[in-house]
Amino acid sequence: MSEEKALVALLQGILSDKLSFLLALITSAGAFAWTLHDPDWIRYAAATTYCCLTYLAVRPKGEKT
Repeated sequence: MSEEKALVALLQGILSDKLSFLLALITSAGAFAWTLHDPDWIRYAAATTYCCLTYLAVRPKGEKT
């Protein structure tokens, strides 16, 4: 693999991670906006569960040593 192809692959990986993190933040904000629109314990539980699961999916992975 040439250096140019390796650099392109690295940039695509970084951008896709940042994009998925941005989408997770936007949808989590939407979930809590939905909750605050008509507060209910079921909506609180759903929004909190969604945000926690979304965080676990997009959290930064630790570097391998």
